[in-house]
Amino acid sequence: MNTSSVSLLQISDSHIGKNESFLLKGVRTYSSLNNVLSNPDFKKSSFVSVTGDISEDGSLSSYLLFQQLIKNNE
Repeated sequence: MNTSSVSLLQISDSHIGKNESFLLKGVRTYSSLNNVLSNPDFKKSSFVSVTGDISEDGSLSSYLLFQQLIKNNE
């Protein structure tokens, strides 16, 4: 009997801004995503799916911040 399992974590619409202090409707999106990624369930996931708007403004710096958050929480 195989008891291994596979888990999928979906992250959607993080709306990261061009810097860590960016606010969207009063929410600091960088910190919010960091809180999600620092959850132990993130590290246990077999796969992570990122959907929706990663960046709020489409800037290179926002995508680099997202990449940094992912790498820091692997």
